[in-house]
Amino acid sequence: MTIVGSSASTQYGALSITCTVAGANLTMQDLFISAGHPASQYYDSNNGSYCYNILNFTGTGNTLTIEGSNVLEAVANGAVIHVAANAALAIGGDGTLYLYKTGAWTAIGGNGSETNGEITINGGVLNLIANARGAAIGVGAGDSGGGSTLPSSTGNVYVTGGTININVDWAGAAIGNAGSSNTPNQGNISGNLIVTGGSIRTFIDENVYSLWGLGSRGVNDVGITATKTDDGNSLVYQCVIPDAASYNEVYVDGALFYAGDLHAYKYINEELEQSSQYDITDTTQNWVPGSDTNLYLYLTGEYHMLTVNGVDYDCIWDNGAFELIEI
Repeated sequence: MTIVGSSASTQYGALSITCTVAGANLTMQDLFISAGHPASQYYDSNNGSYCYNILNFTGTGNTLTIEGSNVLEAVANGAVIHVAANAALAIGGDGTLYLYKTGAWTAIGGNGSETNGEITINGGVLNLIANARGAAIGVGAGDSGGGSTLPSSTGNVYVTGGTININVDWAGAAIGNAGSSNTPNQGNISGNLIVTGGSIRTFIDENVYSLWGLGSRGVNDVGITATKTDDGNSLVYQCVIPDAASYNEVYVDGALFYAGDLHAYKYINEELEQSSQYDITDTTQNWVPGSDTNLYLYLTGEYHMLTVNGVDYDCIWDNGAFELIEI
């Protein structure tokens, strides 16, 4: 099924899409939904409360294809895109998706204290904000919706491609676990982030860097609380590709790892403390053109041969960091 909106600036409010059977294939094109519909609510035993979502998937084998420019935003009552513990969703396409959530809920994942199901990102451009306590991708806080039980795991998230840009603005992780009122990683639980492609940029902003144990704002994957591995369960680490082009093709050890643009946008409030932040009334207003010319790959801690836009590099792992040397 394909749902075509008017544009990313024309809002549809109180709209929920519930896929009642497994294996749903949903395409969004130029669609802006500003809130889910309360009439779609259901009882979630994990939270002991009623929840409703903008997108709610059932079972496994589900796909969400992104075309054009799309916005999904929700402020309460459940994950924006719900992937329950017994569900699975693969996201792809060549469009852009802006996601906004608030409170103790997630943008993509479980409701509140519910462990998320398998989430796979194969393509597209995703711009998300991990504000308040819920993770951007993963699980929400244990007491969201009135519940009190922490999930046992954040579930698994797979990234095989795409351009993922997540700003961390409070205790909720970019990918992984929710936070408590003033501490990240509530209950110290962890699932896995399995990376075999794509570029993942996580920015810890001015409002919250000290909460995450950092000395200043900036790109830092401390905001990913999930354990980062490849598909062979070997740990992976951030490899920065500097001075990339507007469009890039990156091969790692002879295999295409990333094909896409730079992370073109930044969070408008990334340099501001909460008391000084701009008052945003529209999700797309959160994102303004940025100047980051880096790509952020995740590779195993060993030597790799990289080809970036036709130029070969030795990618050397030394003292916990990668160094690129042009051949």
